[in-house]
Amino acid sequence: MKDGRIEQTGTPEDLVMRPATDYVAEFTRDVPKAKVLTVAAIMDRDDTAAAEGEVTADTRIAAVAPRLREAVAPLAVVDGEGRRVGTLTRAAVADVMLGG
Repeated sequence: MKDGRIEQTGTPEDLVMRPATDYVAEFTRDVPKAKVLTVAAIMDRDDTAAAEGEVTADTRIAAVAPRLREAVAPLAVVDGEGRRVGTLTRAAVADVMLGG
């Protein structure tokens, strides 16, 4: 809200990833993205790549980052039904964590 006017509504992930105005972008600039974004927001849609373990699509990046520190291969991303929907790479997580 700015000057009594709603600038944007949506999930925290929407506000951080797709700010509707410069005001919203500035307001969310210092939000720790890894604590807001889910795996689904940054996963590769390739669901056939080799993977080492799995993670659910709704897991926050900050929660899964430690698992990728030592991983040799990406993690398989699964939906709520356990179906594979993508792959999470170390590089994608590093980009979020390091502001890439």
